[in-house]
Amino acid sequence: KQKQKKSSHEQLVPVGNNHDVIGANWMMKDIGQSSFEPRAINTISASLQTNVDPQQELEIVISGLTGTLTPDCKLAVITQPENFFDGSVGLWGQTKGELRLKSGAAVNSSEWTSGVILRFNLTNPP
Repeated sequence: KQKQKKSSHEQLVPVGNNHDVIGANWMMKDIGQSSFEPRAINTISASLQTNVDPQQELEIVISGLTGTLTPDCKLAVITQPENFFDGSVGLWGQTKGELRLKSGAAVNSSEWTSGVILRFNLTNPP
C-alpha cells in the first residue's frame, strides 16, 4: 500500500484585543491505495481528522486521482463511522480526477475531531 501522510498542528489566529482563537486545520490526512496493477480495482482509503468541530455541513474534495478508467458517476463510499457522507456516495469526476463528498446532516460534529475513515474503488489505468 502506498500512503501519504500529512499532519497539521493547531495554529493560533489573532482576532484583536490580544485574543487568539484556534484556526481550523486538518490534524490528519492519510491517503493510501490497495493496488498498482493495470486495470485493477483499486481501493482508495483516506483518514481525515480536524482540530475543531465544524459548525455546519462540509464538502470534502479528494483530488489528483487522474488517469483512472472509472467514468463520471455517483461513487459508493464506505465510511467509519457509517453513513458519514450524504447517501454514502460521492460525485466522481473522471476528467478532473476528483471525488466530491458532503457530510451528512445527521453527523455529530465531534466525529470530525475523532476522525473519519473512508474507502472507495476506482479502476486503474492500463
